[in-house]
Amino acid sequence: MFETLASRELYRDSSFRVTVDDYQLPEAKTGTLLQIHHPGGVAVLAMDVSGRIPLVRQYRYAVKQKLWEIPAGKLDKVPGETPEAGALRELREETGCTAGQVVPLGCIYPSPGIDTEVLYLYAAKVVGRTTQELDEDEFIDVFWVSPHEFQQMVGDGRISDAKTICAWSRALLRGLISLS
Repeated sequence: MFETLASRELYRDSSFRVTVDDYQLPEAKTGTLLQIHHPGGVAVLAMDVSGRIPLVRQYRYAVKQKLWEIPAGKLDKVPGETPEAGALRELREETGCTAGQVVPLGCIYPSPGIDTEVLYLYAAKVVGRTTQELDEDEFIDVFWVSPHEFQQMVGDGRISDAKTICAWSRALLRGLISLS
């Protein structure tokens, strides 16, 4: 197994830490690894009574393009917040939607080779709408698509965001989405 020999912090802000770790491998080999320590996040695939799904479209600086995504965000915004409560909060803030029934879809590790992030995925039924409550650095447009349109967007590559594809796949496999 890997054993950490030393860890040096390179950066810290209110949400993230970046470290460089020296570690021991089996057979006395050693290595160095950059690691991003993330507070965890949530993402929610929501559907209204007619089955339409709200997608958010926002510019992602790291990839220098606008992406189609389901509502999502970090878990460190509200101290002690549960992942389910965080998912409902992000849905409300980013789309203006409130939800009733929430179904856990499990968690995923978006980039386990470098990042400690755990993303908790949910499906939810939209029960009401209000206004968006965006952070000052968020510029999000909301679009409503049918399950069939969503499926086409995944298939043709317009949706390339991993958490969105994972939540879609899990909800589809569990029978929570109807394509008819």
